Amino acid sequence: MSCAAVSGGKRLTSLISIMAMVAAFSIVTAHTVIADHLPYDGSDLWNGMNRIVVDDTLGYAAMAYGVQVFDLKDPSNPRAVSQLFLENESAVDIAILPGPKYVAVITGDGRTLHLVNIVDPLSPVISRSYLLPERAFSLTTDREVVAVGCSRKLFLINVYNPTELTGKSYDIPIDPLDIAIRGNIAFIVGYGYLYSIRIKQDTAITLDSLATGFYPVALSKSPDDSLIYVADLDPIWPGCQSAFTIVNGADSSNLRILGRYPLSGSAEHVSDVAVNGSYAFVSSGYAGTQVLDISDPTSPDSITTIPTNYFANNIALSQNLALVIDRVPFGTADLSCFTPSFDPPYPPLGFAIYDVTDPRSPTLAGRFDLPSRTDIMVRSESTMVTASQFDYDASVRIFDVDRPGQLQLLSTLTPAGTTEGLLIQDSLLFICNNNSNLDIYSIADRTSPHLLGQLSTGQSTGRFGMAVRMPYLYLSAFSPSVRIMDISNPALPSELASCNVINAGRSVALSGDYLYVGTDSSLGVVDISDPALAQYVCNVGDSQYDQLVISDNRLVARGPHGFDLFSLADPSAPQLVHHCALPSLTLTDICVRGDFVYLACGDSGIRMAMIANTDTIRIIGSFDTQGSANSITVDSSGLIVGDSYGILYLNIDEPVSVDESIDSRIPNSFSLFQNYPNPFNPLTTIEYYLPRRTHVEIAVYNIAGQRVKILVSKIQATGRHSVQLSIGALASGVYFYQLVADGVTQGTKKMLLLK
Repeated sequence: MSCAAVSGGKRLTSLISIMAMVAAFSIVTAHTVIADHLPYDGSDLWNGMNRIVVDDTLGYAAMAYGVQVFDLKDPSNPRAVSQLFLENESAVDIAILPGPKYVAVITGDGRTLHLVNIVDPLSPVISRSYLLPERAFSLTTDREVVAVGCSRKLFLINVYNPTELTGKSYDIPIDPLDIAIRGNIAFIVGYGYLYSIRIKQDTAITLDSLATGFYPVALSKSPDDSLIYVADLDPIWPGCQSAFTIVNGADSSNLRILGRYPLSGSAEHVSDVAVNGSYAFVSSGYAGTQVLDISDPTSPDSITTIPTNYFANNIALSQNLALVIDRVPFGTADLSCFTPSFDPPYPPLGFAIYDVTDPRSPTLAGRFDLPSRTDIMVRSESTMVTASQFDYDASVRIFDVDRPGQLQLLSTLTPAGTTEGLLIQDSLLFICNNNSNLDIYSIADRTSPHLLGQLSTGQSTGRFGMAVRMPYLYLSAFSPSVRIMDISNPALPSELASCNVINAGRSVALSGDYLYVGTDSSLGVVDISDPALAQYVCNVGDSQYDQLVISDNRLVARGPHGFDLFSLADPSAPQLVHHCALPSLTLTDICVRGDFVYLACGDSGIRMAMIANTDTIRIIGSFDTQGSANSITVDSSGLIVGDSYGILYLNIDEPVSVDESIDSRIPNSFSLFQNYPNPFNPLTTIEYYLPRRTHVEIAVYNIAGQRVKILVSKIQATGRHSVQLSIGALASGVYFYQLVADGVTQGTKKMLLLK
């Protein structure tokens, strides 16, 4: 027996409908997408928020999943009010156009620019999209112009001039790490220099260049455009140093340094600069945000520092408020000058709002904390508990899930060590951690949980398996012995008995008088009709079982790369009825509802399997989450997915039938399929299969070998994908389309356009 796959919307009677919901530790907002597979690109992201811009009382943030809109009317309580979910992309940079009517957004692969209409901030929509000439490094706006700094290219769009909506590309001497625009003059920084460039018709003319001393990474300009403010970083490791430099840019052909201030400390990492009147604010990594008095441009001086929760990455100013993003810096783990001064558990990430009415004495007005990475998740009827296992946030969070489709954070625990196992039983919460402890909490008042008792587990690593039938708790902790704990008095738990199951236990599940133990190499069965005299019965199967779920007299046992289905018709001797091998997937969690198994597959997202027919178990749907799908549970409204970027809700319409005639073999290599229809006019569809997550380019060439159109250029997930080609201005004739992945041509096909 084998595990087959059916992919593509045409093969399902009904699709999985997805409502991706980003938990904001309040009642969350939603955006609905209909798809059976939704690829996502977040290759350069470590957490969900990358940059924020502000217009009056609204903030717009570039997030791992798209654009998030925040209501900032009450700085003490910033609220997420709407979002634009980018189906195939993340957002890594954002800028707002004066007015405002639009925000400009750069996607995660650096090759796409979206103009997002925000006339109604509660319903942001993409107005126009552009394929950039090269990978983007920077983004800014000035009046009606959007400027994108690409690899040795400057891309300009006049948003409000219909004749210039297509954009123009100009050659420039460097890769611009930041840009400022003044009329037809562009100031760009990179590789140790500040350049002034005049844009004239179809050419860019360098007027002057100035060595700033270090490595300039960010700039801003004064309201009258006469002064340029530059943030520099010394790229020589170790001994990182930074500086803030003021340049006279009134004469763009004669750039001159007016003043310079060496930023304090050796652990500096400047990344952003913003100016408000006589004060400059410089985001400086672990050192926080430094505030400088720039009333005398020849002698800038630091007056105070705004602290950071972790790493001050970006700053936005609005009237008397400063919004500072805290995040984990990407790619800095081995740099000795970037040593964090925090001990676990690390503080939350998100953005802080400071009142800078008096810039010499900023005061914290409010915070918006991002959802934590969710590695483990358990739930009861109305309570859900999540845990992060990442080093910067090892907290445990308790949510109310009483209202379908909504969740509300009630409280947070900071247990000692990293959580390796969770279990809810009535008003008790059990937490196993890597400090060899089993902690028992009372959650009778979920807003104020408190520790009742503690017990040693004897193990400090691995995900623990737990099951409870009061007054006993059954625990497997990577040893051949299953331990049975008496928890009739949770304040004084004690060990009642143990039972050897031959192999190291990883997971447990209860049904009737039997305890089932997933081990390194089999499924163990223990008779617990008398828990004090628990007896080993047998071992069945021959796989590693990291998780066990019992539903309708069936046991689903999850392994690293697939799952086994056992019948419990005879509970003392489970019978293996199907082995579902998924060698290309790494399973991290499963849940079961009726005849459907839902699989969390890490970077490959979510899979949905039908187990009604045990002769042929089929993968019938998929959804690629924003980050890594680590945990999953199901309720009456759909799936709740614990992701490396937070928590998502997925609405599911389970199919009532599957087309059995579809070829169910899973390709194990790149595949490019023939377009259909062929010949075509005016549209044709191109399908292709990716055996792993990678950067993909689908391009169209004419008979002379000239590339005439790029259809896809982004990172995509494992699975089958499709893209449509419209004829546009193409002439009748023969064309070729090509799949390039991993930088290698994986296939070329011919098609015919007839007009």
